[in-house]
Amino acid sequence: MMPEIYEKEESMTLTLFALLALFSQDGERMLDEKLHHLGNDNVPEWKETTPQPEGKELRVTFQADVNEKEYILLLTQRDIHETWRVHLNGTFLGNLVAALPTRETEYTIPKGLLKKGENTLLVTSKKPQDDIIVGNVRLLPITLRERYRLGKVVVSVTNKADGKPLPVRIGVTNKSGRLVQLFNAAHSHTAQRTGIFYTMGKGDPFEVPAGEYTLTATRGMEWSLASQTITVGFNEVKKISLSLTREVDTTGFIAADTHIHTLTYSGHGDSSVEERMVTLAGEGVELAIATDHNHNTDYRPFQEKMDLTPWFTPVVGNEVTTPNGHFNAFPLNPKEKVPYHSTRNWVKLFDGIRKKGAKVIILNHPHWPDLDRGPFGVLQVDSVTADRKPSRAFGFDAMELVNSSTKEPQPMTLFSDWFNLLNRGERITAVGSSDSHSVGEPVGQGRTYVASSTDDAAKIDIDEACRAFTEAKVSVSLGIFSDIQVDEKAGMGETHAPKGEAIDVR
Repeated sequence: MMPEIYEKEESMTLTLFALLALFSQDGERMLDEKLHHLGNDNVPEWKETTPQPEGKELRVTFQADVNEKEYILLLTQRDIHETWRVHLNGTFLGNLVAALPTRETEYTIPKGLLKKGENTLLVTSKKPQDDIIVGNVRLLPITLRERYRLGKVVVSVTNKADGKPLPVRIGVTNKSGRLVQLFNAAHSHTAQRTGIFYTMGKGDPFEVPAGEYTLTATRGMEWSLASQTITVGFNEVKKISLSLTREVDTTGFIAADTHIHTLTYSGHGDSSVEERMVTLAGEGVELAIATDHNHNTDYRPFQEKMDLTPWFTPVVGNEVTTPNGHFNAFPLNPKEKVPYHSTRNWVKLFDGIRKKGAKVIILNHPHWPDLDRGPFGVLQVDSVTADRKPSRAFGFDAMELVNSSTKEPQPMTLFSDWFNLLNRGERITAVGSSDSHSVGEPVGQGRTYVASSTDDAAKIDIDEACRAFTEAKVSVSLGIFSDIQVDEKAGMGETHAPKGEAIDVR
């Protein structure tokens, strides 16, 4: 799981008087008052530090005694894009927060990590070409609980039908309806960000400053929600029990997300692969297709290690990221080399992907980053006839009509494009996905309901699911589940030729 990190936005225009007042409270100790430019490029607009980088890592040495309880390490950061790791005496405390604005970030120093004599703080990155600002390092000899007057909340969530624990997403808001910072919320089977707490429903705790909060438990669009307002006192333990009900009957279909990322293997976003396992279970995604950029990601070892196999069937996939666009391909072999992705030749590209074993290829966000530069724009796909230059058949099986993490200024243009392709006689399946890169972007918010002979999320036949994609036996969703039956004979993806004039459509 990701280590516990706490973040707080800070103004960089504190007066000297304010700084002195801050340092005098709670025994806060300055370890390094400078702000440092790390990276490899000249950034002349950075006035608070040197335009030229000082180096590719920050090393701060200081004298201390053994800490008999948890302490807090505070630092200031800015312009973090890649993964920068923070170590104290060789122990990993966490990553800098991937964010652009200047902010203060807090890390918990475990009891006994400080040693008598010289101690070393190290901030490093595998990609030091990412120019950042970091510094203003301070040590606070109190616990987070003392600093923020925290109380503990223990939440259990069950399926109302059988009383068993249920994986969910819990939103935590204050009286103003704002998501609030959670503390001490990182556990082996949780994923947490500001105001967001994914849990397996078995009574995982988190802490919040004393006050009034509303907790709302959800589990994707098929389930009800449960909400409760509570008041938490300093050092108080509040135990809450909630239950959800399955409200949408999707018998004969399973919920798939065909576009999922992790920081671990895509290198951006903020969700570790372990956190992704928890969020998939918590959002009710039943067929989870891993699609890190140019990486054949296999969720199975992580899922098995975390004992989450009952909740979803994982599929090894890859977002094949090319000069022609991005294509999700699955299933693939995690032990084989990734498909060749540097060519602009569409025929060579798709032949190479299929030779690696892929049975389904999906064109992702056809208009990203915009109408002109997206794949359909580059190919000059006609908005009425679906003709393009050069005029050739597409080599993919499906295209995204819904992508809940990619902004579409004109979303109905995608639907028009799809119908134009169908009118042209091209059989291309429509799909929905989340394209989630982070814990805060709900995985499975955009999803595809796939025809399946089983409703058991742990026993989905991947080959059968692939056939459903290529045969268009699917339903696109961004919050609604729809199905169709014609004369009680034909369903999604099937052709029906009635003998009479009247047909029954349900």
